[in-house]
Amino acid sequence: MKFSWFFLSILIFLLPLEAKAISDFVSKKELQNSVYAFATEYSKQWIHSEKQRIEIVIDPIVNNIYLPVCTQKLELQAMHNRLAQGRLTVKIMCSMPQWSFYVGVQIHHYDEVVMSNQPILQNTLITKEMLKIQRMEITELTQGYFTEIAQITGSFAQHPLPINQIMTPYLLKIRPLIQAQEQVTIMANLGSIQIKTTGIALNSGQKGDLIRVRNLSSHKIVEGLIMDAGLIAVNH
Repeated sequence: MKFSWFFLSILIFLLPLEAKAISDFVSKKELQNSVYAFATEYSKQWIHSEKQRIEIVIDPIVNNIYLPVCTQKLELQAMHNRLAQGRLTVKIMCSMPQWSFYVGVQIHHYDEVVMSNQPILQNTLITKEMLKIQRMEITELTQGYFTEIAQITGSFAQHPLPINQIMTPYLLKIRPLIQAQEQVTIMANLGSIQIKTTGIALNSGQKGDLIRVRNLSSHKIVEGLIMDAGLIAVNH
C-alpha cells in the first residue's frame, strides 16, 4: 500500500507540470485554423463568379510536433504554389520565439461547366439539346472550359465525344460570332448621341475581340469591338 501511495503522490505532483508543459506549445487545432483561414483567403483570387466554389483540405499534422507558443502574431506565406494541380504549401512563421513550420494544403476548385448529355459523333453540329450544365471539379482543367451552353451551340465536334464529357475548346471547332466578309452594324457613341451605320467585317472573331471593319458609307477601315452577333462598337 505504501508503495502505491508513493507513486500516486509523485503522479499528483507531476500533473500540473504536465498540464503547464502542454499549454506552452501551439496546438494542432490552432495551426490548422490558421492555415485554413489563410488558404481560403489566398485562393479567392481564382474565384471569378458567384457559381464557383473552393474546398480546402489540410494535410494531416503529426501528433508529436512541439512548437512553442508564439508571443507575436503568426505569419503565413504561400510556398510552392501549384494551384494548377490543386496543391499549396503554407509556411507558418513565428518571430518570438523564432520557428517555422510547413503545412500542405489541397485546394479543390468547383464550377458549373457545360457537358455533353449524349454521345456526339465527330464533325456533328452542336445543338443545345446535346448539352447540359453540371457542377464539377475544375482544378485540373488546364485547357479551359465553358460555363454557358450558348457559348458553344453552333460549333462542331472535332472528335467523337462520349456522354458526360466536359466541353473544352480543344474538343470543338468554335464558329466565330462574326465571320469575315459578314455585313455588320457599326455603332458609335458621340456624347449622348448614338450613331449606327452598316459595314463589312474584315476579320472573324468572338465576343470581346477587336477586329477591323469597313464602313460602307465612308469606305474607311476602322477597328471595333465585337459586342454581339452582327454588332461592332467603335470609338470616335
